[in-house]
Amino acid sequence: MKESIYFSDKLKKQIFPLYIESFHSQKVKNNCCAFVSDICNYCKCDFLELDTLQAQSFFNHLLFPGTEKKRPALSTVRLKYATLHAFSNYVIRNAAIFEIVYNNNPFDLVQLQAAEPYIEPDKIPSPKEMNEILHQAEGNPPLYAALTLIIKCGFTVGELTRLRQDSFILDDNDQAAVVFSYRSRQRYIKIPEDVLAVLDYYWNEQVFHTEYLFENKHGKPLRVRDMERLYRSCMGEQFRFTLSDLRNGCIALLSASGAPAKELGDYVGIKQYHWLRRYDKVIPELSLAACDYSNLSIKLPSQKRQKPTL
Repeated sequence: MKESIYFSDKLKKQIFPLYIESFHSQKVKNNCCAFVSDICNYCKCDFLELDTLQAQSFFNHLLFPGTEKKRPALSTVRLKYATLHAFSNYVIRNAAIFEIVYNNNPFDLVQLQAAEPYIEPDKIPSPKEMNEILHQAEGNPPLYAALTLIIKCGFTVGELTRLRQDSFILDDNDQAAVVFSYRSRQRYIKIPEDVLAVLDYYWNEQVFHTEYLFENKHGKPLRVRDMERLYRSCMGEQFRFTLSDLRNGCIALLSASGAPAKELGDYVGIKQYHWLRRYDKVIPELSLAACDYSNLSIKLPSQKRQKPTL
């Protein structure tokens, strides 16, 4: 096994040998070493120093290598992701034993985007179709709230299942956002006023048992496959677009509406809902975000609805 020159002594002599010791297959051990070495060599740092942006950059490099290199099979990319994600979780669980500070998995928020250079037009829902999907989900507050975040803000299903109640903030200008924390930085995702109203409605309808925003009927955090199953069940015979398709529809709509790739500006008039904690600074990223360009307006569902069963 050829280890990366960027492996720290702690990783090389303690953490990694103990981790692969449990594997019976030498091939599995070799693959694990190769995958960990690959990302360390690409990012030019030790595995323990990786952050989410570096991890995402590594997988973007694999999925979109350019014309000079052959793209690996998506199954291979997913295997690398699963291996690296599992190893990172192992380090988190045993950080105290190894006497290191390692609290976050840098691969949790990595998105394995579609490796195709374009999306088939018939896989992108129109604004009318997205409105119809929202209407179909009106009787289920959790699903309706989740769909609004996908359709209006472009959330991935993975991001939704990781949302916590304290992920939502208001800055001193009453700009609402979701905060995702990385090791070296924070990412703010602006929440438009109409989506905020839907989330407030859902918050008042739901009885929470954990810190997560979306739970199953047993009071445990909803998993990705649970969210997908809930959505498919609700759509029934009307099911045509996946949750990923809806996210693509959101991105296509924002682009067609004229949202520049990185432009930021003003967004005003968001009310301070009781379930949002205050934030002690103004966040420049919330001034103008891509969601402000969308002409798709999300409406509150009818107040006379039955409680959902996940």
